[in-house]
Amino acid sequence: MITNDAELGQALEQMERMYRALAALRRDVYPINPRQFALLAEGPQDELERFQEQIDAYTGRSELAELHAHA
Repeated sequence: MITNDAELGQALEQMERMYRALAALRRDVYPINPRQFALLAEGPQDELERFQEQIDAYTGRSELAELHAHA
């Protein structure tokens, strides 16, 4: 759970690393073995989703989505 701007910065940095890992897998693994790429990409993808949920909660984006859904 993100509770301050420093933690937000750390989460964004972690997301950048996860995106770079996915890009490397796509570049190096996908052309040779798409199924292996899919398996190896699951971890970074799960982490990206987890970070995005935490960022959305901290920034209020989650609440905005709820407000728009009920409008």
